[in-house]
Formats: sequence, C-alpha cells, structure tokens
Amino acid sequence: MDPDLDSVLVEHGWILFDREGLCDIYDWPPSETGAAGAITYLMVAQPAPPLRRCPYRVCLVDGERLMYSTFDALLADLAAIETYRFQSDPTNRHRALSVFTHAALR
Repeated sequence: MDPDLDSVLVEHGWILFDREGLCDIYDWPPSETGAAGAITYLMVAQPAPPLRRCPYRVCLVDGERLMYSTFDALLADLAAIETYRFQSDPTNRHRALSVFTHAALR
C-alpha cells in the first residue's frame, strides 16, 4: 500500500503479517506478552476519502487503539509505539497513552 512506510517499518523490525485486500498488517514482535499471542500491530488501509480519514491504525498489545490520519503523524509517534509494553494495571494506561501525541483519535 505504502512503499515508503513499508521500508521504514521493515528497517525498524516490523514484520509484514498480511497483505491482502484493502490493507497491509504489520506486527511488532518485541511487544509480545506471551499471553495468548497478544502483540502490537499496525494496519495500513488504502485511503478512500471521505470515509477513511485515518488510514493508519495501531492496536497496542493491551488492546488500546490509536488512529493516524497522516504518514508523518504515525512516524512522529513510532518510537513511542515501539517502546510501549503491556500495561496490566488499567490505572496506568491513561498516563502511558498520553505519549502518543500525534494520534488523530485514541
């Protein structure tokens, strides 16, 4: 879908998990908790305005979701996404999610 993003993600160690239909899915293996295979992943959807304003969607290892409307916004938060780990205590989640400052929706 997005060759520029693909090269950045692969360079960082993301694994292309699925490339079918209208989106690509990348997994971030260092986030794996060992609990039922939970892992952070990124979906890159084919832009289809006006319905899909946020083609970059991240599902963090603990189920929290982030959406990004632009490639640059996603890249700005990529380091924070890659360092995020499972938060077993839900009271800590809000503080942890505040580091994703470029997300369009949380």
